[in-house]
Amino acid sequence: MIPFYENKPNSVYAFLFPNIRFPPHMHIVIEMMYLFSGSVSVTVENETFTLEQGDIFIVFPNQVHSYESTDCKNLMLLLPTTALGTLASSIQGKRPLRYYLRASEVPAYVSSVLEALYRLRRTAGPEEQEALAHAAFAGAIARVGLTDAKNTQPTIIGRAMESIAEAYRQPITLQWLSQKLGVSKCYLSRELNAFLKMGFREYVNCLRTDYAKNLLKRTNLSITEIALESGFDNPRTFNRAFHSVTGMTPREYRKT
Repeated sequence: MIPFYENKPNSVYAFLFPNIRFPPHMHIVIEMMYLFSGSVSVTVENETFTLEQGDIFIVFPNQVHSYESTDCKNLMLLLPTTALGTLASSIQGKRPLRYYLRASEVPAYVSSVLEALYRLRRTAGPEEQEALAHAAFAGAIARVGLTDAKNTQPTIIGRAMESIAEAYRQPITLQWLSQKLGVSKCYLSRELNAFLKMGFREYVNCLRTDYAKNLLKRTNLSITEIALESGFDNPRTFNRAFHSVTGMTPREYRKT
């Protein structure tokens, strides 16, 4: 689950992400992952590496990244820059010098804070979670280092993904997207398929399903309400897409 594609995140969110697998995507929040066990193949822009037990991964807003794993346990943190206090100004216009810390490089106190956040993620209040996440991020980013963000114009893929992230809960189509970007539908379809390794509709359904996961776990909304809120036309389409992405029905997922 990678929730909060919304453009107005307002708090730290910590959650487990077992057997993580997700196609290229980006957020407007900082994403930080701590791997408890297993391994995860991560791609950030054009760089691919494998995370192992005890490693930390950090990616900044609007950086395209993807995950691939079938056997892992990890803690995922989503941190809006508003949760970083005075640290926010020091990372403005920057990106990580590298995107990961190996377990041997992670300060002991950072590991302890992340393990505490894991234990308290369901019982700690927002202020306590934010304080723990801030401490872990500050310690990790000090070891990772920062460099100036690339000042380049977004590619057609970057523009497409930004537009999709802003509108995926609406009834969007490939035709709509191609007109918005001023390119042909065939060209855009070919470029997205090559980049995402899946079709436009499948990718949109991944985003919608992920948003639905968050609602299933954090609200008491009905399945029908969640289907519509997530951008699906009806519960039947929602159930089919959800099962295709997760291997279970929305009701089964809610019980896990």
